[in-house]
Amino acid sequence: MPPKAHAWVGPSSIARVLACPPSARFSEQFPDTESDFAAEGTEASRALRISGTQGTGRESP
Repeated sequence: MPPKAHAWVGPSSIARVLACPPSARFSEQFPDTESDFAAEGTEASRALRISGTQGTGRESP
């Protein structure tokens, strides 16, 4: 399975983009980096998905 692409506009920036639509294109010039906090949140989300599907017969992504 190919890696998932990053969302063009993420949930954390949707309010800004709705208030100022050109800001979405403006922000494309900056590198897409992940903070330590974001990495920790991603791992926590993954762990919750895994624990929530154990014993259900469903595969966790």
